[in-house]
Amino acid sequence: MIVNKPPELLLTHRQRDSISVIIVDDDRVARTNLNHTLQMLGVKECYIAADLTAAVPLIVDHKPSHLIFSAELQDTPPEFVLKKVFSLDNSIVCIPAMRSPEVDDVFTMISSG
Repeated sequence: MIVNKPPELLLTHRQRDSISVIIVDDDRVARTNLNHTLQMLGVKECYIAADLTAAVPLIVDHKPSHLIFSAELQDTPPEFVLKKVFSLDNSIVCIPAMRSPEVDDVFTMISSG
């Protein structure tokens, strides 16, 4: 079955080429899987980091459009990740990821920005 996507949901080649993503997750398998999936979707620039300390130079050097980060990082609360990232570049779209989110976690992320 072929499903036609509405034109507003499709990215042009130029839009797709302008996307760059940094993945921050302390789980190596999760980082690798997400990186591979994004490349299959056509994202050309994808960088991975195990923690926020490793991600900061990537943010400074590569100016990503998006940052996907684990909201369950061992030593770094999500609010701290957001504050640090936005202090470096407040135009980055930050996407928190959780393996099993609770309602309170979702509201915390929303209130953090």
